[in-house]
Amino acid sequence: MKDFKREEYYGTGKYQPIDFWEGLHMPASLATMLKYLVRAGLKDGESKAKDLAKANNYWNVFLSNINDHVMFSYSNTYSSTHFYSYKLQAFTINEFIEYLEEDGYDEDTIECIHDVLSLALRLVHVGYNAKTYKAYLNYITCTYTTNINTSFNKLLKKAGVD
Repeated sequence: MKDFKREEYYGTGKYQPIDFWEGLHMPASLATMLKYLVRAGLKDGESKAKDLAKANNYWNVFLSNINDHVMFSYSNTYSSTHFYSYKLQAFTINEFIEYLEEDGYDEDTIECIHDVLSLALRLVHVGYNAKTYKAYLNYITCTYTTNINTSFNKLLKKAGVD
Protein backbone atom coordinates (compact mmCIF):
# COMPACT_ATOMS: atom_id res chain seq x y z
CA MET A 1 0.00 0.00 0.00
CA LYS A 2 1.26 3.45 -0.85
CA ASP A 3 2.15 5.56 2.16
CA PHE A 4 -0.32 8.37 2.70
CA LYS A 5 -0.15 11.66 4.51
CA ARG A 6 -1.36 11.37 8.06
CA GLU A 7 -3.52 14.41 8.53
CA GLU A 8 -2.84 16.42 11.66
CA TYR A 9 -6.52 16.62 12.56
CA TYR A 10 -6.42 12.86 13.16
CA GLY A 11 -3.55 13.32 15.61
CA THR A 12 0.06 12.33 15.35
CA GLY A 13 -0.10 9.02 17.15
CA LYS A 14 0.67 5.54 15.97
CA TYR A 15 -2.96 4.78 15.02
CA GLN A 16 -5.49 6.62 12.92
CA PRO A 17 -9.07 5.78 11.94
CA ILE A 18 -8.00 4.13 8.69
CA ASP A 19 -5.90 1.63 10.64
CA PHE A 20 -9.08 0.38 12.30
CA TRP A 21 -11.16 0.47 9.11
CA GLU A 22 -8.69 -1.87 7.49
CA GLY A 23 -7.79 -4.02 10.50
CA LEU A 24 -11.36 -4.56 11.64
CA HIS A 25 -12.97 -4.60 8.18
CA MET A 26 -15.45 -2.02 9.40
CA PRO A 27 -18.62 -1.31 7.43
CA ALA A 28 -18.15 1.97 5.53
CA SER A 29 -20.84 3.80 7.50
CA LEU A 30 -19.32 2.82 10.87
CA ALA A 31 -15.81 3.64 9.64
CA THR A 32 -16.90 7.07 8.44
CA MET A 33 -18.64 7.71 11.76
CA LEU A 34 -15.34 6.90 13.50
CA LYS A 35 -13.48 9.30 11.21
CA TYR A 36 -15.80 12.18 12.12
CA LEU A 37 -15.68 11.35 15.84
CA VAL A 38 -11.88 11.41 15.87
CA ARG A 39 -11.54 14.64 13.91
CA ALA A 40 -14.56 16.48 15.42
CA GLY A 41 -13.64 20.12 15.75
CA LEU A 42 -9.98 19.63 14.76
CA LYS A 43 -10.07 20.24 11.00
CA ASP A 44 -9.82 23.90 9.95
CA GLY A 45 -13.18 25.25 8.90
CA GLU A 46 -15.19 22.41 10.42
CA SER A 47 -16.91 22.88 13.76
CA LYS A 48 -17.23 20.08 16.27
CA ALA A 49 -21.00 20.26 15.95
CA LYS A 50 -20.81 19.92 12.15
CA ASP A 51 -18.48 16.91 12.36
CA LEU A 52 -20.69 15.26 14.99
CA ALA A 53 -23.76 15.88 12.84
CA LYS A 54 -21.96 14.11 9.98
CA ALA A 55 -21.04 11.25 12.34
CA ASN A 56 -24.70 11.06 13.35
CA ASN A 57 -25.76 10.74 9.70
CA TYR A 58 -23.38 7.81 9.22
CA TRP A 59 -24.51 6.17 12.47
CA ASN A 60 -28.08 6.33 11.20
CA VAL A 61 -26.99 4.76 7.90
CA PHE A 62 -25.29 1.96 9.83
CA LEU A 63 -28.39 1.39 11.95
CA SER A 64 -30.65 1.31 8.89
CA ASN A 65 -28.47 -1.49 7.48
CA ILE A 66 -27.64 -3.26 10.73
CA ASN A 67 -29.44 -6.47 9.74
CA ASP A 68 -27.15 -6.82 6.71
CA HIS A 69 -23.99 -6.02 8.70
CA VAL A 70 -24.82 -8.46 11.47
CA MET A 71 -25.91 -11.18 9.02
CA PHE A 72 -22.60 -10.81 7.16
CA SER A 73 -20.72 -11.02 10.44
CA TYR A 74 -22.74 -14.00 11.65
CA SER A 75 -22.36 -16.00 8.46
CA ASN A 76 -18.86 -14.92 7.43
CA THR A 77 -16.16 -17.44 8.19
CA TYR A 78 -13.30 -15.31 6.89
CA SER A 79 -12.65 -12.32 9.11
CA SER A 80 -9.76 -10.36 10.49
CA THR A 81 -9.47 -12.87 13.33
CA HIS A 82 -7.73 -15.02 10.73
CA PHE A 83 -5.00 -12.39 10.48
CA TYR A 84 -4.40 -11.71 14.14
CA SER A 85 -5.98 -12.60 17.43
CA TYR A 86 -8.95 -10.98 19.14
CA LYS A 87 -6.69 -10.14 22.10
CA LEU A 88 -4.26 -8.29 19.83
CA GLN A 89 -7.13 -6.36 18.24
CA ALA A 90 -8.45 -5.39 21.66
CA PHE A 91 -4.93 -4.39 22.78
CA THR A 92 -4.53 -2.18 19.71
CA ILE A 93 -7.85 -0.49 20.45
CA ASN A 94 -6.77 0.09 24.05
CA GLU A 95 -3.50 1.63 22.82
CA PHE A 96 -5.49 3.98 20.59
CA ILE A 97 -7.76 4.95 23.48
CA GLU A 98 -4.68 5.69 25.63
CA TYR A 99 -3.30 7.84 22.82
CA LEU A 100 -6.58 9.79 22.65
CA GLU A 101 -6.44 10.35 26.42
CA GLU A 102 -2.85 11.60 26.16
CA ASP A 103 -3.78 13.82 23.22
CA GLY A 104 -6.45 15.58 25.30
CA TYR A 105 -9.68 14.14 23.91
CA ASP A 106 -12.53 14.59 26.35
CA GLU A 107 -13.91 11.63 28.29
CA ASP A 108 -17.24 11.52 26.42
CA THR A 109 -15.57 11.44 23.00
CA ILE A 110 -13.19 8.70 24.13
CA GLU A 111 -16.09 6.65 25.49
CA CYS A 112 -17.98 6.93 22.21
CA ILE A 113 -14.93 6.06 20.09
CA HIS A 114 -14.27 3.06 22.35
CA ASP A 115 -17.89 1.93 21.96
CA VAL A 116 -17.70 2.20 18.15
CA LEU A 117 -14.45 0.24 18.02
CA SER A 118 -15.84 -2.39 20.40
CA LEU A 119 -18.80 -2.90 18.07
CA ALA A 120 -16.47 -3.18 15.06
CA LEU A 121 -14.34 -5.70 16.95
CA ARG A 122 -17.41 -7.77 17.85
CA LEU A 123 -18.53 -7.77 14.19
CA VAL A 124 -15.27 -9.39 13.06
CA HIS A 125 -14.87 -11.79 15.95
CA VAL A 126 -16.16 -15.13 14.77
CA GLY A 127 -15.89 -16.59 18.25
CA TYR A 128 -19.31 -15.42 19.39
CA ASN A 129 -21.41 -18.50 20.07
CA ALA A 130 -24.94 -17.36 19.28
CA LYS A 131 -27.06 -20.32 18.28
CA THR A 132 -29.11 -18.28 15.82
CA TYR A 133 -28.74 -15.13 13.75
CA LYS A 134 -31.64 -13.59 15.69
CA ALA A 135 -29.84 -14.17 19.00
CA TYR A 136 -26.66 -12.61 17.56
CA LEU A 137 -28.57 -9.59 16.23
CA ASN A 138 -30.26 -9.18 19.60
CA TYR A 139 -26.90 -9.35 21.37
CA ILE A 140 -25.36 -6.73 19.06
CA THR A 141 -28.30 -4.35 19.25
CA CYS A 142 -28.98 -4.69 22.97
CA THR A 143 -25.36 -4.37 24.01
CA TYR A 144 -23.29 -2.49 21.48
CA THR A 145 -25.74 -0.20 19.72
CA THR A 146 -27.28 0.74 23.08
CA ASN A 147 -23.82 1.69 24.40
CA ILE A 148 -23.08 3.79 21.32
CA ASN A 149 -26.48 5.48 21.42
CA THR A 150 -25.91 6.43 25.05
CA SER A 151 -22.35 7.75 24.64
CA PHE A 152 -23.00 9.38 21.26
CA ASN A 153 -26.15 11.15 22.45
CA LYS A 154 -24.10 12.69 25.28
CA LEU A 155 -21.66 14.07 22.72
CA LEU A 156 -24.39 15.38 20.44
CA LYS A 157 -26.20 17.08 23.32
CA LYS A 158 -23.00 18.67 24.62
CA ALA A 159 -22.22 20.01 21.12
CA GLY A 160 -25.77 21.29 20.61
CA VAL A 161 -26.57 18.94 17.74
CA ASP A 162 -30.25 18.04 17.36
